[in-house]
Amino acid sequence: PLGLLMLPRGHGKSTILEVYNAYRIYKNPEHLILHQGATDSDAYKISRGTAAVLERHPISKNRCVGVKGEVQKWWVSECTDVKRGNIHARGILSNVTGSRALEIQNDDVETPNTTNSQELRDKLSYRLSEQVHILIPGGQRLFVGTPHSYDSLYEKVKEAGAKCLILRMFEHEKRILETDQIVTTSFKPHTLLAGIGNHAKLLEEGLDYT
Repeated sequence: PLGLLMLPRGHGKSTILEVYNAYRIYKNPEHLILHQGATDSDAYKISRGTAAVLERHPISKNRCVGVKGEVQKWWVSECTDVKRGNIHARGILSNVTGSRALEIQNDDVETPNTTNSQELRDKLSYRLSEQVHILIPGGQRLFVGTPHSYDSLYEKVKEAGAKCLILRMFEHEKRILETDQIVTTSFKPHTLLAGIGNHAKLLEEGLDYT
């Protein structure tokens, strides 16, 4: 019931989701998806993309005709639950009280704007915990994204026993927490970074480290 897809930036996570969503709705027009992005506008992009796949793909365009509703919430002609819709797209901090879904997607909800402070991280965690009241029994949750902090929510998702597909940017990596001692690695470092976000720095061999 819990899945995690982690890919570096630029690897087409949104395109994968749009095709995946269209496939799920094509196979079951009663499938209800609550898609939550970092903001409303981010969620709307996936909503529009999913509708476009359904309406244009040679396999689905004849069966799932007549997408009805708006970008925030829409349904195909064969869906009977027009109140909730096949796709309900909202930002993670937006109000989704009263929603119900067979699948909840958290797409890149961890961003600098939602994790820059402990207060924001707590608010994000609370919003995610509310999803248990939205998910229809037997449904599933999917987390998609790129980690933006050391104590990333994706680490907690992995610890919760999620089925994971993780593609890393580097084949080998090591996180150094203590900088006042000699650190060894099992590989020759190619890139060393200090910090994260706007304060990150690319270290130079011979100048910053030996």
